[in-house]
Amino acid sequence: MLKNFRREAKCLLERQVVVDTTNHSYEGRLRAVERDYITLCVMSDSHNYWDQIIIRIDEIVAISTI
Repeated sequence: MLKNFRREAKCLLERQVVVDTTNHSYEGRLRAVERDYITLCVMSDSHNYWDQIIIRIDEIVAISTI
């Protein structure tokens, strides 16, 4: 299942996505899909710059394009 998720997530690279995890939802550009995590580029709270966050794949409930 994890391998299929990574394969499908790689098709979404550089696209705007919404990632739902067990605790939060994030909206941003999918930058990388690694073995155990993804990297998502999100706008900072002050909207002045982009932050990169790392999300563990095992915490992801859903991922979809915007």
